[in-house]
Amino acid sequence: MDDDADYEQARGSSEKGRSPRKLRRSFSRTRPLASGVRQQRLCGKGIGTATFDPSAVLPYHKHTFTETITILGGVAQVAVEGRSYHLTPFDCISVPAGVAHEITNCSKDSSLLALWAFASAAPSRELVDQKFVIQDRSLSNPTFFDPESVVRFNDAETYDLSAGAEFRDLFAGRLGAIGICGGYGRFQPAASLPCHIHKCDESITIVEGKAACLVQVNQYSLSDCDTAFIANMENRGSV
Repeated sequence: MDDDADYEQARGSSEKGRSPRKLRRSFSRTRPLASGVRQQRLCGKGIGTATFDPSAVLPYHKHTFTETITILGGVAQVAVEGRSYHLTPFDCISVPAGVAHEITNCSKDSSLLALWAFASAAPSRELVDQKFVIQDRSLSNPTFFDPESVVRFNDAETYDLSAGAEFRDLFAGRLGAIGICGGYGRFQPAASLPCHIHKCDESITIVEGKAACLVQVNQYSLSDCDTAFIANMENRGSV
């Protein structure tokens, strides 16, 4: 099944007043991005994963919208116009529109898994054939004058969403990501987040453990990077 068609079917069902269906990784085709780099779209075109073979590189490119990159496994080197940052699991970098960036798997032995999110429903990518002066920022963060922003997982503020459920904001407007927001939630055993609504679309990707996602009257079991897409429910009743 084509992943884009699956996404459109989910959006269409929600617009008719029915609950959107879960979008699983098994529905998503693996597509090459570069030598040794493969992507899977998890929610249509706006969010997905990229798997890097050892030492693989996704060359410099740019977008017409904000991109956020969150490391799920391994260690990455992300260079933004030559400013090179090391990112470890659940660190996140936000790259604004029009800013060239390159991603490298630092390991020579193991793969790298990254979650990407675009502030656009119609993403595009333009390769950049330009040489940049390398500035090794390592584990430091961007300066005030740099367009990119980095949130280190261990430095991110933790707050409670509900009893036993904590959250860390990894990208948002106040953190330098324009047009998109998101983060990392951890649930203790049997903990839950009460039913709620947003005035925007939401996607939920399970990166560890198993979860039950209830959308209106429908419940879905999620694990292993399964992703639920919930369309904007404003004016469509409560969830």
